[in-house]
Formats: sequence, structure tokens, C-alpha cells
Amino acid sequence: MHSEIDWWDEERIMFYERASSFSSFHRELGKLIEKEISKSDKIIELGSGLGYLAQILDEKGYDITPYDISNNAIREGNKRIGKPLIRRGDAYAINTECSVLLMIFFGKIRKKNDLDYFYSIPRKKLIYIISRHKANPFSQKKDERNDVIALLNKEGMNYRLIDVSIPFDQPLRNEDEARRFFLLSYKNMEIPPLEKSDNENYPVIFRNNKEISIFIIEKEKI
Repeated sequence: MHSEIDWWDEERIMFYERASSFSSFHRELGKLIEKEISKSDKIIELGSGLGYLAQILDEKGYDITPYDISNNAIREGNKRIGKPLIRRGDAYAINTECSVLLMIFFGKIRKKNDLDYFYSIPRKKLIYIISRHKANPFSQKKDERNDVIALLNKEGMNYRLIDVSIPFDQPLRNEDEARRFFLLSYKNMEIPPLEKSDNENYPVIFRNNKEISIFIIEKEKI
């Protein structure tokens, strides 16, 4: 059952779009993904959110279909992209065939049932990307990297692991807005020391260095 509350509310969308527009985060992540796919692949992305990665790949000529369950994310993402690229779809009810499945900061494969399900969808490979959270002391989320490694090893999966660090800084108008951001993102009213920026609209910035693990889980060749 999905919650009736849309996680992508107006404020989350605003902060996320601002951070993306002021950083090369999605472009850098897109370059890493491009090394693992080809223009002949039929790609599905589950949990695409606002569709930044899907837009980058689509504009470069890749055959990608992104899905999300959030009406707000689909509406705002497609508005930015300029066409109805993102489709509404439940990750556990996707019937479309693909050669590559992307799961970027979405879903969990720490349990065998989830791994078996998502692994069964693509013909060639599953690309599963997680944020390790350890670079941000305010994050209360668990670093699941070792749990995923343990499961993949136990199941004898053919995979490669790429660990990278990419900045995804958050520009802010003032300390009051910073408090709203941290309460929304980390359920914490305390804020770290903020750096000054040269942008007059966003004179302070929260340095957010995202440490990421990319699992390239290959399917056996037929």
C-alpha cells in the first residue's frame, strides 16, 4: 500500500531543483551511468522522482522510460523537461520489458525477495545506486552498502561496485531557510556552520558531499 501523502511536496521540490541547478551532480552521475549503457539498450528507471537523470539520458539519445508514483514529481518533472517523459507506475507492477533497469536512490535490495524481483526485470543488467549518508552527520539513514554486498555475495551475483563522491550543495537564502531545509530533510532543527557564497540571491550554502555506491549487477549471457 502506498501512502496517500505525496513525499514530493512543494518545498522538497523547490530545494531539490535549486540544488540541482547550482551543481553538476546529475551531469556527473549521468556520465558514470553512460559508461554502463548503450544507445541500443531499452532502459527503464524506477522511482525517477523529478526525472533529472532520465532527462539527461533522453536528451543524449538513450531509449529510457522513467516511472514514478508521485503525481507532484511527474507533473513538475515533465514541466521542466518540456514533454511527458515521466510516466506514473508502481515499481512492483511494471510489465514493460527492458534490457537495463535503473534504480537511483530508490528501492531496497537488502532482502532476497526484493533482489529476486528487481533482478528478474531486465535482460542485461540492473544498475542500483545508493547514497551512503555517512558524509552527512545529520542524516539518520543507515548506510546499506555492506548489507547489499553481503546479499549479492551470498546469492552468487555477478556484479561490480563503484564508490564515488559527488558534491550536491544546497544554496540557501538565510539561516531561517536553512532550518526549514534541515527539518524537512533530516528532521533536525540544528544547522551546521554554513559557508558564504557569491550569489546575492542565495548568500549561504550547505556543503553536501554525497558518497555514492553504484552496483552494476550483470545478468548471465543467454
